[in-house]
Amino acid sequence: MASRHLLAALLPPLLALSACGPDASDQHAEVQVGKADLPRYQDVLIISIDGLRSDALTAIKPELIPHFQRLLEGAHTLNARTDPDFTVTMPNHIGMVTSRTSKGPSGHGWSSNDPKEGDHVEEHLGAEVDNAFRQAKQAGVGAAVFATKKKFRLFDWTWNDDENDPAIAPFVMQHKETEPVLEQLHSYLVEHKDQRDLIFVHIHDMDTRGHADGWNMTKDSPYLQTLAAVDAKLGELLAVIDAQPELAASTAIVLTADHGGGVPYLNHHGQGLQWVNYMIPFVVWTSDGQARGDLYALNPNGRQDPSFQAPGLEAWPPPVRNLDAGNLALGLLGLDPIPGSNVNAGQELAVR
Repeated sequence: MASRHLLAALLPPLLALSACGPDASDQHAEVQVGKADLPRYQDVLIISIDGLRSDALTAIKPELIPHFQRLLEGAHTLNARTDPDFTVTMPNHIGMVTSRTSKGPSGHGWSSNDPKEGDHVEEHLGAEVDNAFRQAKQAGVGAAVFATKKKFRLFDWTWNDDENDPAIAPFVMQHKETEPVLEQLHSYLVEHKDQRDLIFVHIHDMDTRGHADGWNMTKDSPYLQTLAAVDAKLGELLAVIDAQPELAASTAIVLTADHGGGVPYLNHHGQGLQWVNYMIPFVVWTSDGQARGDLYALNPNGRQDPSFQAPGLEAWPPPVRNLDAGNLALGLLGLDPIPGSNVNAGQELAVR
């Protein structure tokens, strides 16, 4: 019953957004889209809220999530998509930082959600998988990771395999310990406030709560209570940014999720291609307010609102995906896209 109510609430705005995009009959008539005119920033954070369903942001009272509301003043959509084939953590997070789908000739090739000790994305694929961290480092920009699940050690095993030349430094990971990880992030931001940085942040809490108690959108559910708690953590991060003039003047945040959840109950895979599992937010907030508007309206030729559908790998125009994040973050830093990427590869996604 709750799902039907949510569907009824979401359908009108989503269909209205879809009407703004190209006609569905043009889906296979690929249009050449040029590089977006992106504003430039000193610091860019990619923040992944693991397991955040878009409709949670509309089901909860706005006054309970003031910091999400602040971020939503930026360019955004609540109808972005995951990887076209996977609604689990690691394939999507690898996709975020490589701007590659998992499958396809240019895919990163990683499908497991349970990496084993010493696993290596590039060795698994048998080819180099370039990423936003390497691109940043080669340009003299700092690259850091702050993660809250142990499976993110895969990033460290893959891209820090040369201890004399790590792509990611620092790499901070404490399994399901959000507070200490974010405290280290806050310290890093203050200590490096004069340095250009690409920072990836992972927050596990929504996913952990969903698996424990369900992706329940009713008032005062554990899931929505956790959303309010995550909002408070985002508020602490924004307060750190606001308090440092260097950060307040030139910071961008790209916030998204790896998947939603709720089908089957307490899960988001097995029956992954359900809208509650693949419909996610994608938010671009900039400290100077330049990023604003609906992302589909801002990208009428390069992205198409998918309504409740799950467009495949070859769909054109594609939906906004979490996989857009890596190349968008580099573009906001004024850096070139990731070699070999196949999502936002021309940095065409506009945010203003």
